[in-house]
Amino acid sequence: MNIKQYNTCFLLRAHSYKINITLCFIMFFSFFVQAQKSKKNVTNDSLEVLMNKSLSLLFDENKIKQSLEYAINMVDYADELDSDYYKSKAYYIMAANYESIADYQSAEKNYKESLKYAKRNGDSLLTAYIYNGLGNISVYLTENKNTGINYYNKSLELGSKFEKYNQHPATINLAWSYLDLNEFDKAYLYLEKSESLLSKVKREDINANCEIQFLKARYFLGKKKIDKVYGHFGEALKIAETNQLNRLSKTIYETRAKMYDSLGDYRKAYKDILAVQKLNLEMKADLIEVTRMNFIIDGYKK
Repeated sequence: MNIKQYNTCFLLRAHSYKINITLCFIMFFSFFVQAQKSKKNVTNDSLEVLMNKSLSLLFDENKIKQSLEYAINMVDYADELDSDYYKSKAYYIMAANYESIADYQSAEKNYKESLKYAKRNGDSLLTAYIYNGLGNISVYLTENKNTGINYYNKSLELGSKFEKYNQHPATINLAWSYLDLNEFDKAYLYLEKSESLLSKVKREDINANCEIQFLKARYFLGKKKIDKVYGHFGEALKIAETNQLNRLSKTIYETRAKMYDSLGDYRKAYKDILAVQKLNLEMKADLIEVTRMNFIIDGYKK
C-alpha cells in the first residue's frame, strides 16, 4: 500500500536481530558529540536544510538510515527552538521511514507525535497526510480495513482543500483496501481515479506506478480474468526490481506465487517463493541498521 502507500503486508521486526551493543554505544556517542557541537547555531534555516535532506531520501529503501539521522537531528534542534512546525515535520518523516520498512509500531508512535504538533501548529495539510499514514498503520496492525478506509477518507476530505495536496496516495490506498475486502468493482473505480490523478503529478511517483500495476493484477485475478493478470504482474515486478523497491517486490512475488499454486503451476510458484526468500535475506541487513538508529533515538530521549 501506498507506503500500505509506500504502500507492505508482512511485519518485519527490527528488534528480532542481535546488535553489538558496544559498537552501537560508540556510534551513538560520536554521533551525539557531533550533534552537540553543531547545536550552538541552530536556526530555522539550518532546520530547513535538514528537513529537505531528509525528505529527499524519504522512501528510498537504500537510504533510510540517512533519512532517519537527519530527522533525529531535526527533532533535537526543533526542541531547542521550541518549534512545533519542525517537530511535526521531523516526526512525520521518521514515521514514514518506519512504515516503509514495515516497523509499524514505531511508525504509529511517530505519526501520533507528528499529529500532536501539526494540530498544535494548525498545519491542516500535514494533518491530511498523517491521516493517510495512520490509515495504513491501522490496517497493518489491526487488519481493520474499515478503520483504514475512514482515515483515508478523512485525509482526502481535509487535503482536498489545498492545491498542494496529492490525492493519489490515499486514493490508491482506498483501492487496495477494497480489493482486500473483495469489493472489486469499487476498488477498480479508485484505481482508475488513481491513474488519472497520477498523470497530473509533476514529479513521477515510481512507487505509486508500481502499486497500480500490482493492484490491477489483483483486480483481474479477483475477477477471474487470468489472461489479463500476467502482464500487470510482470510490469509491476519490472518497476519494483529496476528501482530496488524490495518490499513491493516481495509482496508481488508472494501474491503471484499463491496464484500459481492455485492454478497448479507448482514450478513457477516455487520459483517465486525462492525470490521471496532472497529478498527476506537482503532486507534483514537493512533492519539491523535501522535498529542501530532506534538505539540512537532512545539515547536522545533520555
